[in-house]
Amino acid sequence: MNITLNEIYNYLLETFRELDSLLDKEKEVLMENKGGELLKVVEEKKVLVRKISLLEEKRISLTKEMTISDLVLAGFVTEEDINSLKNLAKSIEYKNETNKMLTNQSLHFIKAIKFALTPNQNRVTTYGNQGIIGEKAADSIFSTKL
Repeated sequence: MNITLNEIYNYLLETFRELDSLLDKEKEVLMENKGGELLKVVEEKKVLVRKISLLEEKRISLTKEMTISDLVLAGFVTEEDINSLKNLAKSIEYKNETNKMLTNQSLHFIKAIKFALTPNQNRVTTYGNQGIIGEKAADSIFSTKL
């Protein structure tokens, strides 16, 4: 398939927009704790990232060592298209970082709950009644008296 540079930029813009929108959906899924949907979103992201990678490889093979300024001067792409790509890339980077933080926050919460619900998994060294260092079972939600 023979593809022009202008078509590559149009496909890149379209794919960046899809990825940007998908990251919004991923954030919603993370915030609403919909684990089943998260797997679908991650798979869709992989497909879009692979598509972007292939388009970039094709673009690089066509442009060789041309700069963005050269491409604009030659009329292959408009300044507006370049700015749109840059803005979308920044938006994607920001949203991806936000989603990464939400994911990490969820993982920390899960670990904290697991720790609280797992009795005697960790032992804590403490001083006993006789002033001798001994081991005491770590408190968990089930070993604490009220």
